[in-house]
Amino acid sequence: MTEKVAVSRAAFIQYPFGRQLGEVGDREGQRKVTGAMADLLVSAESPNTYVHLPYEWPEPPEKTKWRPDIPAPGRLKRMREEEEEARKAAAK
Repeated sequence: MTEKVAVSRAAFIQYPFGRQLGEVGDREGQRKVTGAMADLLVSAESPNTYVHLPYEWPEPPEKTKWRPDIPAPGRLKRMREEEEEARKAAAK
């Protein structure tokens, strides 16, 4: 999605949804991530520069909770709309 909207620079990280800067309370780890993001602003030589940061989430992937239990508000709205459309279609 980032590439499609053509942001000038982006840093990607394989961390769970809502935890892009790291674990809660991990100030050192958060500083490393934000420092790497700031470095990208300086080091990017052209528009559309994308980097994948080298940091790994401390839990193994199979144990990591990648998405929250409750969907984002936009997704909840779409789910409700889809349910309503399905009810209307079933009632016809």
